[in-house]
Amino acid sequence: FETISPATSIIFHGGTYSQLYVGSNGFVTFNSGQTGYTESLSEHFSQPRISLLWDDLNPSAGGTVSWKNTIDGVVITWQDVPEYGTSNSNTFQLVMHTDDSLTLAWVGIDSADSIVGLSAGNGLDPNYFASDLSDEDSGCESELPGDANGDGVVDTNDLLLIISGWGPCPPA
Repeated sequence: FETISPATSIIFHGGTYSQLYVGSNGFVTFNSGQTGYTESLSEHFSQPRISLLWDDLNPSAGGTVSWKNTIDGVVITWQDVPEYGTSNSNTFQLVMHTDDSLTLAWVGIDSADSIVGLSAGNGLDPNYFASDLSDEDSGCESELPGDANGDGVVDTNDLLLIISGWGPCPPA
């Protein structure tokens, strides 16, 4: 993990943080860093955490994990990071705004067994029910917002298809 200090404090689940811990395995924690590589729900809920794609990722085999301050928060990007022992590629990004809002984006994901979610750090609720976001029987593929070409993935091809429908810009 890498400890980062945003230019302005970040608010998450009611706490204010001037330091964040970016895990190369696809998550951000707020109280302390974590070096383990095996994801679990009990660990996910053990401290305030944002898991964008918590898996055993290996940026030393390719890709990058980077961050930068913005005018209203901090941006953390995992770009083309493979899972350990594979040559696949995973690209996703987290934007933490100073107004307590988040923007999460998944651009290209090859991992099939990750934990994704937010945790206040209060432990795993015994009534917690996990959702399988990869479940193809959910019927969500055809209703995926932004999936202009209907392939079940929101990517650059969808954006290009949408832009091509706008036609040329009108004269100023």
